[in-house]
Parts: sequence; structure tokens; C-alpha cells
Amino acid sequence: DVPANATLLGAAPAGVYLAADDVLLQLSPAGSVTEVGVPPAAVTTLHSDGSGQLWVGTRANAYRLEAGSNWRPYDALSELPSNEIRDLLETPSGIWSGTSDGVLRYDGSGWQTYGSGDGLPSNAVSGLATTPTGEVWAAFDKATLGVSRFRQDGWETTICDLNAPPSRVVHDGVQAAAGTIWLATDSGLAQLETD
Repeated sequence: DVPANATLLGAAPAGVYLAADDVLLQLSPAGSVTEVGVPPAAVTTLHSDGSGQLWVGTRANAYRLEAGSNWRPYDALSELPSNEIRDLLETPSGIWSGTSDGVLRYDGSGWQTYGSGDGLPSNAVSGLATTPTGEVWAAFDKATLGVSRFRQDGWETTICDLNAPPSRVVHDGVQAAAGTIWLATDSGLAQLETD
């Protein structure tokens, strides 16, 4: 049974992931609940990559679940510029992380950091989204910052019109059909048409 205090964290091909009492649970499509393990800190976001490995972000670090229930930490002091992981996603170029100190990309051997010096309007990233072509979008939780798209030559920012989305404070986004990005804002959902 799913505990009453469970919080939905995300979905993967193997099922839905939930957190309850600091334990990570997996709810299979058949309805069975399995304990995945106890992450070293409360999970804020998660992603199951193409090889089936589970990545989790916390306010203290990023972790990857390895064989058994061993959590491999990516230490903020030596490997990451930020210890607050807010979002995780995957593209063909690697695992991307939105943090309180920019966007990170892990290519399998090391982390690349992107921040305001690389074209982002702020280092405080609240969410990430990806398109079917592998473009990454970053959302920011401060008014007037808009959303930024990573292209091969760097970050390009779109400042949101006051009327669309209903709020300039964008927390997260997701790609839908035909290039539309849905944005989660302080005032509800909004569409952002892309080229």
C-alpha cells in the first residue's frame, strides 16, 4: 500500500517514484510498492536515465543509485558548484541539473557549469524542460527573468510578455507537441510557442 503521507516525485518506465518518511518508494504499473532505498537527504527531484539508473537531487547534493542500494554522491564542494539540486533531466548530451547556482550538465565523466556569465539571466534556476530534439529550457522563479533555451552556441533568453504567461514568475516547464512549452507560473499554466 502507498503510505498516506507519500509525495509524488516523478515517473519512469519502471513506475512512479514517491517519498514517504525519508524513504524512496517505487509504485509499479501493476500497483506494487517497493522500497528503493533511503537517500542520504530528503529528495527534491529525481530522474531515471536511459540506462535505468536513478538520479536524485536534494538540498544537499546530487546522488546516483548504483548496485544494490548504494548512493553515489556528487560532492558539491569538489564536483558541483551548488549543493541545492532543484531539477534533473536527460538529453543525448548528458544529465542536466537545475540548481540554485546555475545549470549543470554531466557528460559521463565530468560536470559542465553554466551561469549568468554564459548567458543565463540568473543563476537561480527553478526548473528545466527538454524538447524532443534535445534542447534544454531553464525556468527562473524571479519576475522578469523569462525562460532560457540552450543551443549549441549558448543560452538564449525569452522575456515573457506580461500577458503570456499569466505571471512572469516561472517555476517549471514541459515540452508538448509541436514545439509548445507549458510553463508552471505563480498564476497558473501558460503556453510558450517556440520556433
